[in-house]
Amino acid sequence: MQACIAAGRSGIADMNEMLTGVDWMSTIKPDGDDYVMAHIDWLKTASPDDWHRAALDFNWSNRLEPLLWIVMQDECDLATALDVFWRCEPGWDLMLMARGERVHHRDEIDIIACIAQRLHAGTYTRRRIAFDAEPGRIADYEAMERDCAKIADPPFRPHPDMIRSLRGHEVTNDRAFYARYPEVFHGTVWVDTPEWNGTTPDMVEARDQMRNIFFNLFGIGVLLAAMGAYLNDVGQYWKMMAGCAAMIAFWCWWINQATATVRAYLRSEFLPVPRRQMMVIYGGLVVFGIAWMQGYFALSDMAAAAEDMSLAARAARLGVFVGLIAPVWLGLRWAAQHYTYRRLFRR
Repeated sequence: MQACIAAGRSGIADMNEMLTGVDWMSTIKPDGDDYVMAHIDWLKTASPDDWHRAALDFNWSNRLEPLLWIVMQDECDLATALDVFWRCEPGWDLMLMARGERVHHRDEIDIIACIAQRLHAGTYTRRRIAFDAEPGRIADYEAMERDCAKIADPPFRPHPDMIRSLRGHEVTNDRAFYARYPEVFHGTVWVDTPEWNGTTPDMVEARDQMRNIFFNLFGIGVLLAAMGAYLNDVGQYWKMMAGCAAMIAFWCWWINQATATVRAYLRSEFLPVPRRQMMVIYGGLVVFGIAWMQGYFALSDMAAAAEDMSLAARAARLGVFVGLIAPVWLGLRWAAQHYTYRRLFRR
């Protein structure tokens, strides 16, 4: 936690330096009806994928009618609706109501109500864009469930789809979109910012997740190699094989959850998720674990051939194991950090 806080402070300072001189006010647009209608007219000519990009790009200091128009459309993708929903801070009003405090009207309420109603009605039938809920949003969802239980007639109720991961293709706001998106509607400066090598709290959290993912994938390879060795005598080692299989199943489930978190952090930074690249690396780590364990088995067989079962010999074999695993652990930690900072989050 302290490392995350320190990295966050350093990252914010670096980011502030990078953004010195950026004209933030240029992203705040006129409030006139003509501007809003012109924006909606352009959206009418765009695809659902570009609606998603426009929603990601939107500056929330502007009037929200274009977002409301998007989430009301039959072809609006569920991922688009969910991203807009969470950016509306839906739990705020429920928290105030649960406390018995006054709730002031805000423009986001209409969007929240529309999305929640459609989620419960199941009318977001287009589900082609990938989505993963960030850990903070999952925590907010759980808080909304608790708050709703305290409210006699809540304005909306949580729905499991609000935090459910969606498989699909990646859609990001990028320079290619900005080339066809009228400049007058551009809502952020991130697309045009120069390459930045700093770190943010989300990047630190993603790095920690990737470190565990890397080591667990290596561990899966080790267990697969062990199970292969146990196949020589299933009758004797079936309990060990069952234990290995259970551990592999648990690690696979955990890796899936952790990877979803990393994907969510990437999208929060408006970065693409390199799914194929990640799968290749994941597979390589499993193969590395298998090869490492087979190498250890070979060394063990050599030691067994010496027929030395003394305490000193056993201690030596344990020392060899520790000597082999320590550099792997350190190497995987370094590799995960390098991959996270220099590949995944590189702008």
